[in-house]
Amino acid sequence: MEKSVYTLLDNLEDMMERAKQVPLSSNVRVSKEEIFSIIEEIRLALPQEIKQAQRIVHNSESIIENAHVSAQGLINTANETAEKMTQEHEITRRAQEEAEAIINDARNRAEDMRLGAIEYADKMLENTESQIKAVLENFSKRSTNVLNFLSDETDAIFSEREALRDLAAQVPALPYESDEN
Repeated sequence: MEKSVYTLLDNLEDMMERAKQVPLSSNVRVSKEEIFSIIEEIRLALPQEIKQAQRIVHNSESIIENAHVSAQGLINTANETAEKMTQEHEITRRAQEEAEAIINDARNRAEDMRLGAIEYADKMLENTESQIKAVLENFSKRSTNVLNFLSDETDAIFSEREALRDLAAQVPALPYESDEN
């Protein structure tokens, strides 16, 4: 089953929350292999979401192409109708007016279909773009949180070690008692 990037990031966050705390510190223990596994799944999921966006673009191109074909069919039909009506003088004049109206209507409908297909494709791409931006922003925030957490933990460990060294320097060594007494 393919997981979304959001699900994988939630898994990473859950792992950090469930991690066991290292005694006497605010550090936690996590499995390096599990974290790398989730990161690899995120890397694999991103190309799938990009492929989905490409499919949407391809589908919009097909919609535009179908609109052009449909419009051309309407124009061809209008031209054929106009040719048939030009056989008699009075009928010719009316036919030309009607043919022009049909052609203009066909062009207007074709343009409307083309603009609608472009607008649909743009909306789909905008949606995909915002989803990718949200994934990247979420990943960036979580990465920053993890880095800040690890930095704070490193600082805390350093402070604890300094305190232990100071304590060791202050406490005098106990005299050694020998068995000769």
